[in-house]
Amino acid sequence: MGKSDKTPVVLFRGIDWRPCDSSANELIRPQQEDLFR
Repeated sequence: MGKSDKTPVVLFRGIDWRPCDSSANELIRPQQEDLFR
């Protein structure tokens, strides 16, 4: 993983992360509410 790989990476330090049963689909807005279409 380097700059030439063009793979974005984010490192979070000190975050109190807890796994949950949610999915990314809950974050997607319906098409009629999408501000970028």
